[in-house]
Amino acid sequence: MTTHNDLPSMNRTLNGVRPETALIHVTDDWTGSGATWATGIEKITNHLVRDIESKFTQVRWNYVGMRDQKVGENDEYRLKDGSGADLLREQAAAKRVGGGDAEETFAQTVEDGLSDPNVLPNAGATEARGWIMFTTSDTKPADNNSLAELGAELKARKIKFYLIGTPGTNLMELVDASGGFFFELTNTPSEAEVAAISANLAATVAATLRSGATVRKTTRGETVAAP
Repeated sequence: MTTHNDLPSMNRTLNGVRPETALIHVTDDWTGSGATWATGIEKITNHLVRDIESKFTQVRWNYVGMRDQKVGENDEYRLKDGSGADLLREQAAAKRVGGGDAEETFAQTVEDGLSDPNVLPNAGATEARGWIMFTTSDTKPADNNSLAELGAELKARKIKFYLIGTPGTNLMELVDASGGFFFELTNTPSEAEVAAISANLAATVAATLRSGATVRKTTRGETVAAP
């Protein structure tokens, strides 16, 4: 696990202007199911880190490898307050194995993250917070909260949620309840597809983290504004 605590102060100024900063929490399917999609996930992440970091003065990254907790596996918290380079290094070392069946425990990961004040601490108005989740299947229920309840909590805490996954899963309930965003994941994307998805997602992240705006959902990189 990589931890960085020597980041410059969020209160410093750049040319007399307070910098725009973001904390991005990335959770990634590290089960055996995720292995099929590893190429697409890693290509998108590589572009995404570069594109998001170009839009903010400072970005801090968390990275979690999601396991199937219902079969006794534990999520792996690999990075806290790190750089984009740290995230890519941790992702490249991922061992996408295990899992008991097709459904994973992505909802439990969200519940655990929201229950831990150290995962996405409230930094006030000086830092925007976003959660990017890579998934490849439906999710089993969390222990204590429904997907609608988890989405409502994300929305209440002003944590913007971005799902990159396969269409038609029950995680769309989490996207809708959080006022979040959906981008379709493919397992063998072309470079043009990766660049388009990443650029659109990065622009969406930057715009919504700064403004607090929401959209209903997105498909294949196309955003749909909320009414």
